[in-house]
Amino acid sequence: MKKILINSHGYALLITLILVVFLLALSTMFVAASLNHSRQEQTVDNSNQAVVAAEMGTQYYVKNVENLVALEAKQFVPSVQAELDKIKIRFNISLSDYYGGRSYSKLGEFYDVCKPKLIAGNFVELLDCEINEMKKLQPSKFVQQLNAANLVSKVNLNEREVNDEKDLKYKITSIDIVQPTITSDIILNINVEGSMGTQVKRNLHSELNIGSPNFLSVEKTPIISYSDNAVSDIFEPPNDTGRICTIPANTNPSGTCTYAGNDLEGFLAAIPEGSDIIIKVTNYCAAIGTNSNCNFSAYDGQNVPIYIKPTNGVLDGGNANQLKDSIFYIDGFLDLNNMNQSSGNTIITRSIEMHNGVNMTDTTIVVMGNSGKTGLVKWKEQGANSLIIGQNSKMCVNLNAIKLDGADSSTNFNDNSFSFSGNGKIIYYPRITHAKLLPETANQVIYTDDFEDFLRQCSVSMINIDGEYQMESMENGDFNFETFINYNP
Repeated sequence: MKKILINSHGYALLITLILVVFLLALSTMFVAASLNHSRQEQTVDNSNQAVVAAEMGTQYYVKNVENLVALEAKQFVPSVQAELDKIKIRFNISLSDYYGGRSYSKLGEFYDVCKPKLIAGNFVELLDCEINEMKKLQPSKFVQQLNAANLVSKVNLNEREVNDEKDLKYKITSIDIVQPTITSDIILNINVEGSMGTQVKRNLHSELNIGSPNFLSVEKTPIISYSDNAVSDIFEPPNDTGRICTIPANTNPSGTCTYAGNDLEGFLAAIPEGSDIIIKVTNYCAAIGTNSNCNFSAYDGQNVPIYIKPTNGVLDGGNANQLKDSIFYIDGFLDLNNMNQSSGNTIITRSIEMHNGVNMTDTTIVVMGNSGKTGLVKWKEQGANSLIIGQNSKMCVNLNAIKLDGADSSTNFNDNSFSFSGNGKIIYYPRITHAKLLPETANQVIYTDDFEDFLRQCSVSMINIDGEYQMESMENGDFNFETFINYNP
């Protein structure tokens, strides 16, 4: 039998070589994958660090821009004050000149918008209109100043390193300002680039909302100072255009009209409740249907202001018993016999004399006097308690224009003919010392050196008095900074 010899050592070597090659290839694949993963991690890490740098840059530049905006606001305020002063100058002319259409009163920036208020004759609404129109313009004008300031040029445009990491940097690329509408906020778009090395860069877009800053804080209450002209203004019917009152009463618009009829009380009763009508009367006696006795008794004024300027300077009011809800502005001398059981009345007059007993209840009498201190406050001096200031009543006296000394002067308040009842009080302006005047006591005899306070306490209308208007601008805008960052610009 033939024998075949097989050498197995050669196959083993071949198999070993194949395994070695396979393992080497597999190792190479693993090494390559590992290196690729490492590079990916490095790339992601660099990208994340670039985003972090952009975030840090955004915080840095937003704070810088906030400071710059606040600085620009302080520099903007003087221009606001200048515009406010223009309004103040226009409103410090007399009402007669203003409503008469003086040429320079029509040169204001807001005349066309606010002209309806001028025609309507409402002085306070006209002032409010001009101030409100000015407020609307301030945000857009402030944006104009921000644009002119070129905020980008005022921040550090060079790349900034993060904590001495020379490869990690950020820089601002642009600042854009969104022009606001009347109702929208001011938005600043701030774009910042963060970088890691020279290859990896990331951009962040942030919106800095600075709101709609208010650069104005205006106190519109007039500061009223005493003068003869101020007293005269009190007795002038507001916004009087000479219009005659029409019949029936409910056909009259708001404002002043002159009553030329002979049934004033009936006319007043027909005026709709809540109406703003004001009545001017030249001949009061004729207006109430009598030319012999202008009696105030049992008269219901319906709380409608009535301005009376007697032709001879004296209004003979006769008796005023049961006078009710009447508001009289009498530019002259009021001559009364008596007044009892009255309620809800306010009587403002230059001078007054009361011949018989007067027990004021729920009534205010204001004596404004005349220039040269010729005004009078007189009552019956014979007998005790001839003049009683009773429950819910006040007597107000302008001592600047009242005659206290010499012949035919005002009655002595210290006389026993004068007394109080209930919570009645007397209010003097200004604070002076005189033998005829009562000493100050809490809640009964009151002195004030503030003319405006005197008029307010005594229920005297100040609508027609020219006064200084306090208009102060704020030191800077009222900002409320808010920031939104967009990570996918």
